[in-house]
Amino acid sequence: PDVLVFIRQRLWAPPGMAGPRDTVAIGTGTVALGIARECVSLVVSNGAAILFTNWNSLLTVSNDVAIRAGGALGLAAPFTESGPSNRIQVACANFLLETGGVVNADGKGYAGRNGPGKGGTGTRGGGGGHGGRGGAGSTPQDCPGGGTNDATDLPSAPGSGGGQTDGGAGGGAIRILATNAIAIHGTITANGLAGGPTGYSGGGAGGAILLLCTTFTGSTGGAQTANTGRFFIVLKPRDERELTSSQIIDRLRPQLAKVKGANLFLQPTQDITVGGRISRAS
Repeated sequence: PDVLVFIRQRLWAPPGMAGPRDTVAIGTGTVALGIARECVSLVVSNGAAILFTNWNSLLTVSNDVAIRAGGALGLAAPFTESGPSNRIQVACANFLLETGGVVNADGKGYAGRNGPGKGGTGTRGGGGGHGGRGGAGSTPQDCPGGGTNDATDLPSAPGSGGGQTDGGAGGGAIRILATNAIAIHGTITANGLAGGPTGYSGGGAGGAILLLCTTFTGSTGGAQTANTGRFFIVLKPRDERELTSSQIIDRLRPQLAKVKGANLFLQPTQDITVGGRISRAS
């Protein structure tokens, strides 16, 4: 299907460019967003999609964003080391991803053999690196995995591509900033792609999913798939609760240990950190 342009006036009913005073509802087709735009609220549903085509395409929504069943946010094609050319970036009051809604950045980061953590090329291809080093293709000396890059506590960079002729593209970057709540019941995904068969090419690294909000909720139907994730939980002020942050963590750990298929780590943090980085603590 044709890709429509967000700023094209005849796209909208009534005619005119959607702007900061408008409620935007997209229920059909794919709309490309190549510059920063604003609106009051946004609903994407029924097979419709917004395609972010520029690294600086920030969509600012003063009220709520709802990606309903069949709706999607996506990215344009992967890019080379000349510079990241697109990312999904939304700033809003509340963000709702309903069951059946998708935010998809799979394979839309750096192309194969590109990126700061691109996989090595030898008799085979090494995997792309991002938050961790990529896997070696055969031996670390012959075709090493790509090196680590980006900030693991606030990830923002796309995943790098795998090595060799047919290296897989890395996952793209997703950044959702909500002043109030984020609710995830659909799927957010930023996986790297597998390498092709030519030259035993390496797979791309996973991308970045950054969700910043005051309140986060989700259901078992929701998924964030960049292999790892990090959430920041803001507690009530100390004088409004009985327990310290460490005591709350101690109370939660036995319950989190029962969660199957995931390793969950909790640790208290603070507004200002000097001389260290956040690490995993069981």
